[in-house]
Amino acid sequence: MCFLKRKIIFSICLVLAISLAFGCIAMATSSPSDEKDALQRDTTQRSRVFNSPIHTDDAYTAPINPSDTPEEWAKLKSGLERMEATQIPAEILEKMSTAGLVNTFLNCHFFYGHIFSSTTLQDGFDATVEVYNGLQELLRREDSGTAILNLYKAIDLETLYLHDESPFLRLQSIEVLCSQSDILGTLTPEQGKEVIHECITKIMAIMNDKDFSETFAIGSTLLLAARCLNRFDATFADLVASSPTLQEYVRAGTLRSSDVSDATLESIYNYIIENYY
Repeated sequence: MCFLKRKIIFSICLVLAISLAFGCIAMATSSPSDEKDALQRDTTQRSRVFNSPIHTDDAYTAPINPSDTPEEWAKLKSGLERMEATQIPAEILEKMSTAGLVNTFLNCHFFYGHIFSSTTLQDGFDATVEVYNGLQELLRREDSGTAILNLYKAIDLETLYLHDESPFLRLQSIEVLCSQSDILGTLTPEQGKEVIHECITKIMAIMNDKDFSETFAIGSTLLLAARCLNRFDATFADLVASSPTLQEYVRAGTLRSSDVSDATLESIYNYIIENYY
């Protein structure tokens, strides 16, 4: 394959690289099948509440929240009031399971605004951690990565699409959470590989289904995969370290493909081909 043809949008290049690295089929180039196109999905039963496939009995629901008490929630006029209403009481927080903490965060719609309205996903997440004690506690848990990985693997895109009012934000929130250094640091290399496999599985499902591709995006999925490779593959990490642009991408989640040099792309491509393909 001509090298010039490899200089496509970086996200696509990364999908190919990750797919090759872990023995997955290279990214599909065909359009969604006629069967998928013809599928008429019933989305009338969508819920504002996240129905986690990993049930816990200790997920916390604030007494005042936009789903159960919308009128009371509307009376909270400032962001500070809503933030305070969403905090988990200390006596409950310390006794919660890690899986319960994850499910609690994913039902806190108020904090989605903090994460996804910032300049970068990382800046938004960092700002949310500063003001939400649920995330502060979760990032301290030694089993946080395992709990999030188990949930991520259990997430079925079809179910999420059919039954969740905000499927895109829900999936993106899980991926941004899992991609945090404190979370990845609790995973073993084998678990890191599981994350990569799951990222690829979800990317392929999204790209080959018309409804999914119009609902979900793969930006946070790619960031999660890239951060896993950067942590668990030392040579790949060296390639990232050689490019300030890629370092910034792994750090903040933003990238302009035009800023990645031919030499850097060729180094990544050659490394993947020589070591995994």
